[in-house]
Amino acid sequence: SVGLNMDTGGNVGINTTTPANTLTVQGTLNVTPPGQGGNVSLFVASDGNVGIGTSIPSDTLMIQKNQAFGVASLRVLNDVNSGENATISVAVGGASAGDPYIRWAIQNGVRGYALGIDNSDSDKFKLTTVANPLVNLDSPALLTIDTSGNVGIGTTSPTARLRVSGNASVVGNLTVENALLSDNYIFMKHTGQAVGAYIGQPT
Repeated sequence: SVGLNMDTGGNVGINTTTPANTLTVQGTLNVTPPGQGGNVSLFVASDGNVGIGTSIPSDTLMIQKNQAFGVASLRVLNDVNSGENATISVAVGGASAGDPYIRWAIQNGVRGYALGIDNSDSDKFKLTTVANPLVNLDSPALLTIDTSGNVGIGTTSPTARLRVSGNASVVGNLTVENALLSDNYIFMKHTGQAVGAYIGQPT
């Protein structure tokens, strides 16, 4: 076995004789806190997956906390008070790629929510849910916003600025505004029938 090797440039290799960087590790990397025994702080698996708090990361980066009342958290901070941003970016390679989205889940098949861009449905922004932690944007949609700004609740094809499929309830005032007084009206129509009613004065 190779073990530890240092080249003439000062680069150190572990399990490699050709370290390309100041420190090159060929294989897995396991970092544990002092006095914590087998508790894993940072682990790099042979497939490149990185685990924080776990030695079996199933994703590119997996953060896990196995502690009662512990919090597994991720913080992005730009601590410079001069107008700079702090961002998280979720992106895919192009129009033929998959969907960029974020998933929230309660494990053991309880409930999952997904929020992101449906690349295969005209780049609509969707909030979906299903009783499965592996929820994605193909799951039933609660909210859809198309690229023109139309919003759909209970529908993925909003044809107006707001379209609600199902029952709707308004507690408080509902105000309809338009530049022309004669255009201020609400038209109610039963689905599939020509009979309707106006509230206000139609043009």
